Order: sequence, then structure tokens, then C-alpha cells
Amino acid sequence: MKILRFLTMAVLILGISSAAHAFQFSVLDPAESDGPFFVIQPGQPFSFSFAPCNVFLEGQWWEGCAVGFNDSNKTITNINFGFDNSLDGQSIQCSSDAFSDINCGLTSDSSEYALTFEDGCGSNSCGIDPYHFVVLLEDGVSASDFPDVDGAANTPEPSSIWMALSGIGSLGYFVRRRRRATSLA
Repeated sequence: MKILRFLTMAVLILGISSAAHAFQFSVLDPAESDGPFFVIQPGQPFSFSFAPCNVFLEGQWWEGCAVGFNDSNKTITNINFGFDNSLDGQSIQCSSDAFSDINCGLTSDSSEYALTFEDGCGSNSCGIDPYHFVVLLEDGVSASDFPDVDGAANTPEPSSIWMALSGIGSLGYFVRRRRRATSLA
């Protein structure tokens, strides 16, 4: 945990000295929200733009805000965001109180940013609950200069072992049925 403090301090010092230009992207899961929002449904792509907000939350000031709404009866455990690299390859820091596994950065060809937030129930909230809001925050780039963001959300897939067992169970049923039919004939 101490290394994170040193890493954060190094990023802040480099950011202040303008040796590194980083922006931040955070995904939060509040109980409620007011204001306009975009709709998120598992398996359906969505897009949004950040609005200027200049709000102090989670111990820091944020320049851009967007609010989404999980308009389904399923918990979202995986959400992906992508946007073009019009930010000149700035480094990115991502955080979330709803997802435990976060991977953010440029794609291999550096043409766009790819942000993946996943949760196997490793965090306290376990993704975005049904009919809940999600607040997206960014800092380091003015909201008007931030590119439009495309996204997709998914829900948990059945475990592969359960899928395999259901397939084997169906196969066993048909074999038994065939054997029974041949023994009656």
C-alpha cells in the first residue's frame, strides 16, 4: 500500500512540474443522482460526452462529469470505454468504487484509449446494481476538449463449468433415451 502513496506523490510532482501530463477517469456507483443521464443496458453500445462540472468529490476536484443509468434488472460486472487519442497520448489514471479490476491505457497502435472495468465481486459493491446510477468523472482535460466516449456493458456469464455440465447432462439424456428406445424394440 505504501508504494501507491509514493507512486501518487511522484505523479503529482511530475504533473505539477509539467514533466508528465496525466488525466484521470473514475467510475463511481452512487445510490442516487440528479441531472441528465445516458442509459446503459447490458449488451447494447452507448455513447456520452462529459459536461463541465467543476465538482469536489472523492477528495479532489473534477472537470468533467457524466451520469449513466443501468436500465436493466441485471448487475453490470464489466464495462468498457473507448475514445480516440485526440489527447496526444497523455497518460491515464483510472479508479472506481464499483469495480475491482481496472485496465486503462492506449491500444497497441496508440490510436485510441481502451478502459476496462471488471468486477468478480472483489469490491464491496460488486459492479453496478440493477436500476442504479453510475457517475463518470474526468480531470486533467477540460470537458469541452474531451472526446466523445463509446462504451459497452456486460453482465456475468454462466460459469464455464456449469455450461459444460449442462451440455454433458443433455448428451447423457439423449444417450439414455436412445438406449431405452433400442431396448424396447
